Formats: sequence, structure tokens, C-alpha cells
Amino acid sequence: GASRWGMAGLVEAFSAALAALVASLVASRVAYAPDIAVLSALIVLVPGFTIHRALTDLSTGHLLSGSSRMAQAAAVLLLMGFGVALGGRAATALVGAPQLLEVAGLPGWVRTAALLAMTPALVVLFRAPARSSLWIAAAVSIAWFGSMAGADLLGSDLGPFVGAFALGVFSLTWERVLDRPAALPLAPGLLVLVPGAIGFRGVAALLGGDPMRAVETGFSALLVATSLVAGLLVANVLVRGAPRSGVTPADPA
Repeated sequence: GASRWGMAGLVEAFSAALAALVASLVASRVAYAPDIAVLSALIVLVPGFTIHRALTDLSTGHLLSGSSRMAQAAAVLLLMGFGVALGGRAATALVGAPQLLEVAGLPGWVRTAALLAMTPALVVLFRAPARSSLWIAAAVSIAWFGSMAGADLLGSDLGPFVGAFALGVFSLTWERVLDRPAALPLAPGLLVLVPGAIGFRGVAALLGGDPMRAVETGFSALLVATSLVAGLLVANVLVRGAPRSGVTPADPA
């Protein structure tokens, strides 16, 4: 409602501005990559999951809710991009241009350790029961490593299809076997796949005066989101299309 489009949007824009200001001020004294620091600080606010839900609604014919969610996500991204641009310009006006540092890629074991360490945070974020921690960790691992394997096979933009498909099969099978909602492992697993960070970088590039990079990044985010939707739809057909044990498709039960 009004709070979502009013105060919440202002809070997200203010948070983005504050993160960019602090990161740029620190970069004026210490050479590091402020863009990565800003993205790390704001990743919990990026509406990647909203983008995914919007594309899911649009692909299944729910045009009104899908369009509404997509417009909501676009508005949040634009406000956050504006906040980052404002905070960066303010820091430049105060202390000059920051010292930029080219950051080398992290080894694979660091990403794996980070993936395991984020599981307790996901349990808290989604208010899941503590007894579901192992299931959430399994879902996140399946989604992440499935996406990595898919990237090797199909490329970075289409790789998330494999991760989403594997996650969907796992979550829906878990639902059928344990008779518990599939959303419990599905939502945390999707959080590591949704292209919110890519979309945020596209908006930041647009506001930074690099429209070509913004278009390229935005198209990449859209392709990743579409791959996720396709993977989940295929998993849904594969798992839910099969009858439950002891129940045939013709059974009215």
C-alpha cells in the first residue's frame, strides 16, 4: 500500500545513499573496491525475489499481479540507484574521488564457506523453524551448485535454469514426502539465484552515465530471471504432474 511505495522506498533510497557515502569516504583513505562494499551492504534490500515472483506471475497468466510486482521492483531499484549515486557524489564533493582497487576473484572454497555460513541468516530472515535449518542448507547448496554446473554447460545467463530446476524438484519432492509447504526450502534457495544484484548494477550503470552497460546488464538480469522461472515451471510439471502414491490421475481424490 502507501507505506510500501512511500516510507519504505525512502528508507531504501536513504540506506543506499548512506552505504555509498560511507564506502566512498573509506575508499578515500584506503584503496579497495567501494562498489562491492555497497552491493554487499544493500543486497538484502535488492528486490530480486520480487522480480522472480513478477516473472512467475506473468508467465502463468497473472498479468495484473505480475505487472504490479515488476513495477514495484523497478521503482525500488531506481530509488536505490539514485541513493547510491547521491551518496557517491556527496563523498566526492567532500573528500574527492575515491581510490579504486581492482579486486581479484576469490577461490572456490571461500564461496562455499560463505554459502554455509549464510544458512543461519536465511533461517532468521525467513522466520523458519530451527529444525528446518538442515533442509534450508541443503536447498541453498543444491541451488548454488546446480547453478554453477549449469553455468559450465549453458553459460552464466542460462545456468540458473539448472539450479532452479534442481531446487524445484528438491522442494516439491520434500513437500510431497513430508507434507509440508515447499516454500520453506524453496524461498531461501531462490534467494541465492535471483538476479537482484545484476539489476541493481544495471541501474547504477545507467545513473552513472553508462547506458550501454546498463542495457547489457539489464538484459542479463532479465534472462537470468526468465531462466529461473522456466526451471521452476519444468520442475513443477515433472513433480506435481506425477500422481501421489496410491492415487491415480483419474481418482477424484
